[in-house]
Amino acid sequence: MKKIIFIFIFVCVSLPNLRAKEYELNDKDFEDIVVFSAGATVGIIFHEIGHLVIDEFQIPIFNNEEDVADSFMAWYLIHVPEDYLTDEDYRIASEGPHRVIKYMSDYFYFLKLLGIDRSNEYNSHSTDNKRFFNIACFMKGANPEVFDSYITKRDLAYIIENEDCSKNYWSMYEAWWNIFENNWEIDLDKIEQKIFLKFEESEDDIFNYFNIVAEDLINEYLKSLQIKLKNKYFLSFEFCNGDKNAYYLSKENKILFCYDLVEEFMDTRMNVILLKNNL
Repeated sequence: MKKIIFIFIFVCVSLPNLRAKEYELNDKDFEDIVVFSAGATVGIIFHEIGHLVIDEFQIPIFNNEEDVADSFMAWYLIHVPEDYLTDEDYRIASEGPHRVIKYMSDYFYFLKLLGIDRSNEYNSHSTDNKRFFNIACFMKGANPEVFDSYITKRDLAYIIENEDCSKNYWSMYEAWWNIFENNWEIDLDKIEQKIFLKFEESEDDIFNYFNIVAEDLINEYLKSLQIKLKNKYFLSFEFCNGDKNAYYLSKENKILFCYDLVEEFMDTRMNVILLKNNL
């Protein structure tokens, strides 16, 4: 019964102009929205960890740091068979991260479907379309057998077919490995967790439910991070007065993730579901 109440609140708050005859979200849709938001959130977390490792390892940046942080996210989440002893090891290890990178890519794809352009809102980043393109090109360059179907379904094949995605990916792959080759924990039992999760208390049932769904998923990635960090950090989910963003705050040893961005993920996925079912 609670989920139905959540759905009712979510629709009323986010889409006040919906007419009664239009499609109404059901429990399955609501689960889809929250799971998608959790997956996209993990993608952004790795983008912010990209900023963190650039800072801690004092990596020289000669380009837009936001693009470099995106490349770290892609490098960490896109797995290649060459890094595993068996195909089965690869399949098991890559299943979750590949799902996350697809959720992250889909966020930009959904914005495109909805005709939303946030380029002026976050001008330190590349445009959403460019970030979507870059992630897809890394996917294709790393493992076309795994990602070709995904890329084709999202009408990207014709855009990147003339790009040297393989060269771009493997150049990026080698660059990040050169940085972490001596700071990579191979033995999973010896990993020392250095990033710890905190949620700001909320009276909003939607965010409380998101926390329940996302907590184990996020902690799984934080506890298994194989990069040997020197310092301790906190990943803190907080309300940011409408700021739909996430930040690495170096002076505080903290990644701030705004619930406002989580809400943006929810709204985006919800609007795509409504668009699809109201056609």
